[in-house]
This record gives sequence, C-alpha cells and structure tokens, in this order.
Amino acid sequence: AGLGGLSLVRNAADRPPLDGNGSTTDRPSTGSGHPRLEKVGHVLLTPNGGTSEVMIRADGKYGVVGTKFGDTGSYLVDLSTPSEPSVVHHLDEEGARKHDAKFDHRNGLYYLAVEGGTGSVHVVDYGYSDAASPENPRIVDRLSRGSVHNLYAHTAAPVLYTTNYDDDPETVGFEVWDASDPSNVEFVDAFGPSGYCHDIVVEDARDRLHVAYQTPRGYEGFVGYVMFDISDPRAPEEIGRFDYREHPSYTDVEVGEPGFGYGHHADFDPRREVVIIGDERLYGPPGGKHLLDVSDPSNITAEAYTLSPNAKRMEPDVTEEKYDWTGHHFDFVPWGESTYIVSGDWHDGVVLYDVTDPSRIEAVDQYLTDDVSIDPNPTLAEYGEAPWTWNAAYDDTRRLVVANDQFTGLYVFELVG
Repeated sequence: AGLGGLSLVRNAADRPPLDGNGSTTDRPSTGSGHPRLEKVGHVLLTPNGGTSEVMIRADGKYGVVGTKFGDTGSYLVDLSTPSEPSVVHHLDEEGARKHDAKFDHRNGLYYLAVEGGTGSVHVVDYGYSDAASPENPRIVDRLSRGSVHNLYAHTAAPVLYTTNYDDDPETVGFEVWDASDPSNVEFVDAFGPSGYCHDIVVEDARDRLHVAYQTPRGYEGFVGYVMFDISDPRAPEEIGRFDYREHPSYTDVEVGEPGFGYGHHADFDPRREVVIIGDERLYGPPGGKHLLDVSDPSNITAEAYTLSPNAKRMEPDVTEEKYDWTGHHFDFVPWGESTYIVSGDWHDGVVLYDVTDPSRIEAVDQYLTDDVSIDPNPTLAEYGEAPWTWNAAYDDTRRLVVANDQFTGLYVFELVG
C-alpha cells in the first residue's frame, strides 16, 4: 500500500537479478520498448579516487568533474570521441575540494563550489579569454561569502546561483550573482526560505528554478522542494513549494514505503509538469525518489516513489554503509513518447528508470561501475568500494549518458533501443 496512491517499487526482490558484468541478466533488448545502457568509453580520472559530480557542456564536447572524498581540484574531460574520453586538465592550484562543477552558457567558463578553503566559488577561464585554454586554465575570480556545496549557472543569462551552505539553518537558502564580467562577479542578494539549501537546477525554457532543501527534522528551517519564477534571473520569486514536514518522516516508515526527508536534488521533466526530487539519507531507511506533479505550483502533489534496485536499511554503526542507498543525482531523458531518468545511485551504479507513467517509477536497466580496481585514498576507503556512482547526466544531442563513480572514474554510455 502506498501513500495517497503512490506506486511503490521496493527492493531487490522486485528487480531482475544482477549478473557479474554490471547489468541485469534479462536486460531489455532493443525491441523491448525500453532503451538500454551500452558502455562505450571509460577513463580513470585519478588512481586513488575521490571525484564527484560530472556535468556535460551543452554542445557535448566536454565534461567537467568536481572532487569530494580525498581528492582536490577539478577535471576537464574531452568527450568529443565518446569511446575515448580523456582528461584535458586537472586544475588544482590550492588543494581544495571542489564539490560541484558547472559550465557557464558561454563556452570557456566554468564554476567550482568550494567547501571551506579560500573562497566559496572559483571562476575558471579555460578559453573564454585569449589568456587561457582548455590545456591552460586560469582561476579569474574568487567569490568569498562562505562555504558553497552546490551551484548552477543560468543557461541563457550571465547569472550564477549558489547554495548558502552555512552551519546555521536559519540562513537564507541561496544566493544570486551577476557574472556579466567573469573576472569580477558581483553579489546580488540572497533568496528563498531559511534552511539547508542543498541543490539548485535552472530551467530557462519555463523561467523556473528548482531548489531542494535538506534541513533535518527537528531543526528550524524549510525541508523539501521549492519552485521559483526567474523571469528576471536576478530576482527569483517563489511560486510553489512541497513541504516535507507535512508528510511522514523516514523514521516513521518501513524500508520501501514513502518517507520524506533530506531533500537532496530536484530536476525537471522538460516536456511535462513533472519534477523528481531525491532524498539523501546517511543511516537508517534509505532515501528514495519522489515524482511530483507541479502543474499547479500552489498545490504540488507526490504521485510516485521508488528506491534504487537493491536499497536496504543502513546500519548507523558501520561507516561503510553511510550514504550507500540514497536518491543521489540524476537527469531526465526524453525518449520518443516515453520519458526516463538516468541516475547515479551509489552502490547500485547507473540506473535507468522509466517515468513515462507519472504514477510509477520503474527501473529498467542498470550498470555497475566497478570496471577497474583502485587503491582508494584513506578518506574514500571508509565508504566501501565501487560501484559508488555520484551522478549521471544526459546529452540529448548525441543520446549519450555520462556518469562518474568516485572510485573508478568517468563512464560514457550510449542509449540503445
């Protein structure tokens, strides 16, 4: 039984078994109606792991990857030949972890979120000006208003959005910056409800900003999903929210039943009034993904819920189980008359979900990103072993999926079918 008609897809018993090659044994054929993940390329970014989120540039030529557990700096990856992805540069001037990396809509620029260290955001020129190139990047500005966990650049305007990742949950959620001059980015203002704002995604076609809040229950501050109108990119206005506190907490449900907490990442369906938000859980019941109907922003409703294919309860006294099964970062995949998301699901690797029916989220293919063995750095080693896939991103132009595993590096897949 679900909550308010939510469709539940529970644990491994409801899924096809896994073979030893990282994909389901009864993978859909190209005639099944579902596409499937076919690996075409791989590059080990660092021999000791610790890389984080990958973003694909709009033209598909490059990917940029940040760092988290035990690694520092950022990586620019050439994706021109999908079967041979290659590292163009590793920018590590100051030895700080760059948790998130996002391209600007102007080629030759990307931004790095810095947790601690010498600034909240670094602006990187890798060919925007004549003084830099992909092989010789330069940090051209450092924004200094506190730690930043995630960020996103507007995809049509010189505006940057950053999470206000302060230890105080009463801090206003996110900040807006004017990046008209990349070497002199200027603070505009802070926006949103107070709370731990975790992630931001821009949808410029409908002038929307999708924001996930991760505030723990018991703390002051909002937790859940908020939608903003960004007709004026520098002055977001809230138009809708889904408040997790009005729904059951994960501590009140069994594994597989819809719980609501620690809103981690929200992304939009480019063709429908649908948003999916994933929850991140450290211990206990794992975080799942909620499909939200946002057709009426004043009355957003939850329509479906799922966990990753093998999700199970995480014991609080075992470091290696921290974060294992959670709704991490994903991307929508428009596919003919169907719609999918491709997701980095930690120890479940890369998972392709069918979300065509908004009342059901169904895993239809999977790839375990454990192709190589590494000697992980001590920080990363505490979290177990591969697969540990941070995220998956979709390149609609070439029908490619690019995913990054913290242990084994960057993978390129074709969607076949």
